[in-house]
Amino acid sequence: MKKNILITLLLLISFIITGCGESEIIPVVEKENIQLFTKDVIFSAKGETKQLKFASEKDWNLSLKGDDVSWCSLSVSSGIAGDVIVDITALKNDNDNERKLEVVIDSQEETKSIIVSQVSKIFEYSLSVDKHSFNCTCEEQEINISVSSNVTPDISVNESWISVINSKSVTTKVYKFKLSKNSTFVKREAEITFVVGDKKEKIVVNQSISDVVDDYLTTDKTTYDISADGGNITMNLESNKTINLTIDDSSSSWIKNISSKKSSFDFEIFSNSNTVKRVGRLTFIAGSEKLQITINQEGKNVVVTNIITDEEAKAWGLGDIVSEQYHRDRNYDWYYDQDYSGTYYYANCGPTCAVMAVKWCKKSFSETPEQARNKYFEYTGANGWTTDQIPAYIKKNGGFTKTISIYDSFDVVKDELKKGNIAIFCVDIFFIKYNKNKEERVKAYYETTYQGSGHYILIKGYVKVGGKEYFEVYDPNGQLGMKYKDGSLCGTNRYYSYEDMKWAVRYWHHNAIIVSDKSI
Repeated sequence: MKKNILITLLLLISFIITGCGESEIIPVVEKENIQLFTKDVIFSAKGETKQLKFASEKDWNLSLKGDDVSWCSLSVSSGIAGDVIVDITALKNDNDNERKLEVVIDSQEETKSIIVSQVSKIFEYSLSVDKHSFNCTCEEQEINISVSSNVTPDISVNESWISVINSKSVTTKVYKFKLSKNSTFVKREAEITFVVGDKKEKIVVNQSISDVVDDYLTTDKTTYDISADGGNITMNLESNKTINLTIDDSSSSWIKNISSKKSSFDFEIFSNSNTVKRVGRLTFIAGSEKLQITINQEGKNVVVTNIITDEEAKAWGLGDIVSEQYHRDRNYDWYYDQDYSGTYYYANCGPTCAVMAVKWCKKSFSETPEQARNKYFEYTGANGWTTDQIPAYIKKNGGFTKTISIYDSFDVVKDELKKGNIAIFCVDIFFIKYNKNKEERVKAYYETTYQGSGHYILIKGYVKVGGKEYFEVYDPNGQLGMKYKDGSLCGTNRYYSYEDMKWAVRYWHHNAIIVSDKSI
């Protein structure tokens, strides 16, 4: 949902919940009146203006608190509930001393504050380092950088193979960094940056490769997608050591090694008589090196177009090893973006999810979210569909539904996905954390800044990666067709964690609508 709508209801005539338009009162949960988006503010001696950002559930007042507040002013001192931006202006500081005060935000029963400070006229940021470059061997090691500064510096590293061991204190300080072993076949370079005010120091770290040839084990393909009918495959590997093979116990009943040569392995994949797809893992070991091959096999009469590899999981921000996954996809396009659903696009997450669900059940279904909203129900203003109207629409158009509680556990939804069904949740999308990384597919790809933002999403899969669980989601808030670099839509196959979803459900609607293309 693209707009935040907060409706405070004093009386509930009905306990029917809606997404994208109507708010649910949950008396057992107390929400904060004030949410601060600005940390403490530091002004330069020359004087300037900066912004204070916060959100308030109620009318608010601002005041300045301190021994001397004459040097600081606010653009406004009171206002109504909502998102707030206030300008804080500091006059030039001609004194030799730093000065401070508090900006106090009062919203009826709740009070919060931030510290505002201004450096003295004689203050200047200082920053220096003892070394600007390092040439390091390939081994794991630590490097030390001596930093002299009158303010604690901010530290950033542009590569993940360098980590900060310690980062605190002012004045002269030795900062330690850990370099992981360079096991690649190429030299690598990273930058460590220290920043204090307008001062910046960059340190370049180069790490070489080993002069000694380590054990190696490589192949040109680590994932194989096999149909339910099975078949034979050949894997070719390269190594300077003898290669040994292990087939995972859970896969040995349907994956058979029928021949092995020095670096070539032939396998027979048995047919899959189940309707659920399965994943097999083969482990090759050569000396100290290990290589894992994944075999994904479709279930009988189930179209599988979205099996996640370990490489994809890592690139998308989910983690390293995919241990379990279920996907209820189709071999045709059934995603809709609510931004193209007409006048009330911002409130049409419900109709959009309902149409997607019917399209998932019936490939031939051609009605759009805009047609669904206009044809079956009358609305005024920005109201969205209720959790009763969505299953009614799905049933009317040939799908099957049932409603289950998900307040205590998502296992029931996982079980339904295993059976071949999908689900629709009505959540407070505020609790799905925002991810600024535009190529990762975990967390929300758009930012929701206000709690109380009801939104429908469609659950079409489940993935467990490194012990962490995610739902695979079709989010109708497509942001006008926002895409990844590979051209796929951001609204499709997004991964929202169990942890985020737990709060998104508990703060909004506690039931899920299960959808099936057969009687349930």
